[in-house]
Amino acid sequence: MIWDGTYVYCYKSNDHVLQREFYSGHKSSHLVKMMSLVLPDGYVLDLIGPFSGKSNDSTITKEILSICANLQHLCQAGDVQIVDRG
Repeated sequence: MIWDGTYVYCYKSNDHVLQREFYSGHKSSHLVKMMSLVLPDGYVLDLIGPFSGKSNDSTITKEILSICANLQHLCQAGDVQIVDRG
């Protein structure tokens, strides 16, 4: 399974708290992030999110694994997980 974060640009909010939450210093813009789970044959298994723009792929992956314990039934012993630390 391949894990990769993607993002969608969004408008700057008038709310200062939201501005800070969705601002990505890496992209120098306001973003909403999603995590895609894709199988090696190209089948998109899931698109999880949204997450704040300041979160990187590693933080998002840890959050998903702490919440979604049911992802383990998709994996078998010896399966490879490809994750971009983003």
